[in-house]
Amino acid sequence: MAAVGQYPPSIVRLKGLDGLRGLALLGILAFHAGVLPGGFLAVDTFFALSGFLITTLLLRESAASANGNIDLGRFWRRRLRRLAPGLLALLGGLALAALVVGGTGPLGGSRGSALATFTYLSNWYAIAVGQGYWDQFTAPSPLAHTWTLAVEEQFYLLWPAILAMVLWAVRGVPAPRQRRLIFGFCLSGAVASAGWMAWLYVPDDEPSRVYLGTDTRSYALLLGAALATWRVGPRADATQHTQGPKHPRYTKRLGQLWMITPAGSPVCR
Repeated sequence: MAAVGQYPPSIVRLKGLDGLRGLALLGILAFHAGVLPGGFLAVDTFFALSGFLITTLLLRESAASANGNIDLGRFWRRRLRRLAPGLLALLGGLALAALVVGGTGPLGGSRGSALATFTYLSNWYAIAVGQGYWDQFTAPSPLAHTWTLAVEEQFYLLWPAILAMVLWAVRGVPAPRQRRLIFGFCLSGAVASAGWMAWLYVPDDEPSRVYLGTDTRSYALLLGAALATWRVGPRADATQHTQGPKHPRYTKRLGQLWMITPAGSPVCR
């Protein structure tokens, strides 16, 4: 689908991005360890980073194309090649463990969850069967954490096509106004998602529908997309970000720790 090609094609990353990922991971680990009550909010950081990175890649591809097109098929194949091997290894390891351990316990009862994980629908499966996210603290499941991967994969499926249509719709618009329009579209989507979350939320009720739903968690992804649209604007200096940042040693280590964990795999590029 046609898109404009006015975005600089050489945006790589921002300084401190790896460190931010690592700090978010530490927040999640601290939450699960009972040390940091609000650490689960770091999941939103991962979602925002993913929305930022994916939108940056799409805008860069549009800019690099002679006719401004985004090759959606190639984009989806790249994402599948990036994510599928780790997911298949996880499911294969769990299947082998179930054979060794037997049919009882959390491994033996995870066939439906495994199928939902394989199809990147584990968040909606958990909602459909009434499996609350917070239940994992009393009856842990080896696949409970894959709901974030499902949310992001669904975003990867829908957002590129939506963005390509938006870019096509604003073709011919002057670059500064074009950037404002796309930014406004992303920000409006984020506000709509957050508003939908607030509408669905019922105090003192089980919050898993709100917490796990792709529609209610898209606000963070779209905020990241809005940031990418604003940052990767037609007036940005394409050569400014072509070199990798020189992080302090501790920041690099945090990023490396994040990237080798299952929590880091959804947004690791």
